[in-house]
Amino acid sequence: MFDQHAEIRKILKRIMESVHNLDYEGVRDLIPDDGVYFGSAAVKAQGYDELYEKQFSRVWPVIDEFKIDPSSISIHTSDKIAWAICLFESTVPVTGVEPLARKGRMTFIFERRNEKWVMVHSHDSLYPTREDNSKKPHLDMGT
Repeated sequence: MFDQHAEIRKILKRIMESVHNLDYEGVRDLIPDDGVYFGSAAVKAQGYDELYEKQFSRVWPVIDEFKIDPSSISIHTSDKIAWAICLFESTVPVTGVEPLARKGRMTFIFERRNEKWVMVHSHDSLYPTREDNSKKPHLDMGT
C-alpha cells in the first residue's frame, strides 16, 4: 500500500521546485487536458497549454523565492480523489525599492489515473488586502 499523503506532499514539493527553477516541463505530466485551473493571472485555463500561456509564462518569470509553507499543508485523500490546501509566499523584484512581498493560498484537487495522481484543478489567489475588503459590500447570510 502506498502513502497517499506522502505522494501528494512530494507533488507539492515538485510544483514548488518547478516554479522556483522555471521548469515548465517539470509539471506537464501532472496536468491533464480536461483539468480546469484558476490563477492569479489566469481567470480560467484548461489543460497544460492554456495554463502555461495564461498563468505560468506570465507569473513564474516575474516572481522570486516562491515557497509553499510546509506547516500550512492540509491533505485529504480517498481511493481516487485527493485535495490539498496550502499557503505560499514569493517576492516580486521592484527597481529601486525592496521586493514586494506576495503571499497567498492554493487549493489543489488531484485524481488518481493509471496509478498516478494528476492535478485536475488548482486555484491560487493572493491574500485579500484590508483595503480590498473594506470596499466589498457585506452580505448578510442570516447566521
